[in-house]
Amino acid sequence: MSQSGALVRSPLTRFLTSSAVAAALAFIFALGHPFPHSVYWIVAGVGWLVAFYRAWCDEYQSANKLKQELAGELAQERRDAEKRELIRVITELHAMEKRMLHWRNILRQPWGIKFEKLVPDDVPTILHWAEKIRPDLRIAFEDVSDKAQEAERLIKQFVERPPSDMALMRRSYNLVDEALPRLDNIIAEFESFEAKLPR
Repeated sequence: MSQSGALVRSPLTRFLTSSAVAAALAFIFALGHPFPHSVYWIVAGVGWLVAFYRAWCDEYQSANKLKQELAGELAQERRDAEKRELIRVITELHAMEKRMLHWRNILRQPWGIKFEKLVPDDVPTILHWAEKIRPDLRIAFEDVSDKAQEAERLIKQFVERPPSDMALMRRSYNLVDEALPRLDNIIAEFESFEAKLPR
């Protein structure tokens, strides 16, 4: 309890601001023992001061409580926004994995293919979350992203050339094949981190 709160709730304060003081003064006055007018004014002034102080304390405590509630709500909103962003990132990673699996299958039989981008557009956000989860997870995703970008470059070259250059397809396939298990582990770590966030 604060010092001001202790003052408001002290027995002396409660006694001075209660109607018992007024009743006692009226009783003594009725018995023929009058007090000087200044005593009545002092008692009334102290009563008013304490009453105003108590009202101010109540308002101050209410304002503090409201401030704490608002801070809690803002923190919850921030956690919810982070969770939504993380879920979006995990969805992007799943989409990346799906595209890479798709391309790995196509690269086995590369006829009549139309190029699709492997790397997500929002790599900086993924890197931010990977760093937040674990610094070496960022490095792992950068490696996967580099392999996927190199595979993209080789696939584009292959699509633009006659299908006789099978070396490009083999190199692309190897890059995607190397990157997929690591991407699978990265997704598992992201999902594990997301599951531990407070609901």
